[in-house]
Amino acid sequence: MNCINCRGFRTALVFVAGLITTTIANAQVKVQVVNTPTVNVQTMPAVAVTSMPPVSISGTPAVSISGVPNVNANVQFPANQAVTLVPGTSTHMGRLPSQHVQLQYVPGCPTTLAQSSPVGDLICFDMANYPGQILMITDFSWSSYWGSPGVPCTMILSINNNILYDTGAVTGPDGYARQDQHWTTGFKVTLNPQLAPQACPNLRSAYLQGYLTANQ
Repeated sequence: MNCINCRGFRTALVFVAGLITTTIANAQVKVQVVNTPTVNVQTMPAVAVTSMPPVSISGTPAVSISGVPNVNANVQFPANQAVTLVPGTSTHMGRLPSQHVQLQYVPGCPTTLAQSSPVGDLICFDMANYPGQILMITDFSWSSYWGSPGVPCTMILSINNNILYDTGAVTGPDGYARQDQHWTTGFKVTLNPQLAPQACPNLRSAYLQGYLTANQ
């Protein structure tokens, strides 16, 4: 080859090579995948955790409340309304044992009624000794003797000479008439209750049971 113009020829070759390289670099080459390979994972390796690393908390972040939201409550009843709490040690009637009263007929007392204490002592009873309280009578039992069987007897429970309750029974073979009364609500009195037997006046025993509570 005559290399008189070799320098110019080489320059032309470099230019053409650079042009071809640039063209290939800028061209978008399309690749067609004829078939995708199948991957078969037969088994997974077993992973065992022998122990968990210990976790320790050195301290908890302090929590502060900058303000307390206002709470508005709508009260539907008067603010001065009394609220009665039933004691947790109350009896089946919702009253403390110290509030329960057991009275019995004792003619020697001015009111003909005596209160039986928990140790069995009898103390003459008078509602005047319990100002501001009310006596709720829930149980009433009595017996009267006439002697002849089949005779009707009547017992009246009254207050201030007004009848609260009257009950009757017929004398049995032993000549006694007996009756027991039990009420869910009962009768309320602020004065001394009175017992008045009728028809067979030989009253042998009478018992009143109930409880004292605030008269409100």
